[in-house]
Amino acid sequence: MTIDNSRNAWTGTGPEDIDEYLEACSEKSYPADRFIHARCSCDGDWFRLEADAEESAVKRTCVACGASLLMLDSAEY
Repeated sequence: MTIDNSRNAWTGTGPEDIDEYLEACSEKSYPADRFIHARCSCDGDWFRLEADAEESAVKRTCVACGASLLMLDSAEY
């Protein structure tokens, strides 16, 4: 897996590339060093994310089966 960050955006070739990206983003603040990749109960690992900035809420929906999950404390909002 490799990341191309030669332009204004990072482009990866596989899901593990997100680890390198998150490490780089967090190195100046609270360093992230452990990553757990999401997996649906149907074993799917592709998700659509919806975010509501006003409510600070995020919902993840599995592309394979359509199951949705409100992430973090989103259910409170």
